[in-house]
Amino acid sequence: MIRYIESLRMLANHMIDNFGQEIIYSDLAERFGFGSSHTAENYVSYLKQTYLLLGIHKFSFKSKERIRNEKSYVVDTAFITERDDAMNGQNIGWKLENITYVELLRRNKPLFYDVFYYREQYEIDFVVCEGNYVRELIQVSVDISSAKTYNREVSALCKAATDLKCNKLTLITMNDNRIIEENNHTIQVISIIDWLLIF
Repeated sequence: MIRYIESLRMLANHMIDNFGQEIIYSDLAERFGFGSSHTAENYVSYLKQTYLLLGIHKFSFKSKERIRNEKSYVVDTAFITERDDAMNGQNIGWKLENITYVELLRRNKPLFYDVFYYREQYEIDFVVCEGNYVRELIQVSVDISSAKTYNREVSALCKAATDLKCNKLTLITMNDNRIIEENNHTIQVISIIDWLLIF
């Protein structure tokens, strides 16, 4: 019994340190000696049920494909840094993404909208959907002042806007506010503070 409790504690720390990453249950089973992917999935489920972790699935127009490729975030960003053995405390970009996801759930669950991520040859951090209708695409980046980051984030939004037939494009940053017109698409760039104050 004590061994299982210690394994669960180690798993919790591992999941918090690696929030925002895709969950590979076979790797977790091997790393923590759970015996099977199914057992690892159960343990992660326990962490979600106790409101430590939040899951997010990959978007697809096919509902059966939406249950695969889950990533996780933490319910409270304080868990990331306020632990004795915290390892991932300095990554502001991941924290910004985590804060955005928690707020998206708060805003959209009462409306019965779903929140996913999207990944093909590029990745979109968050896809807000009403059924199969994509309402909004959201990218999160601390700073888009470098050409490389700007091009990556804007290009992904423009491609996804075409692929997913969505015109509401948002790019959340640390402190940038402007409108970008690119390839016949309009992207609202907004600082995290202003975005959090919208509602």
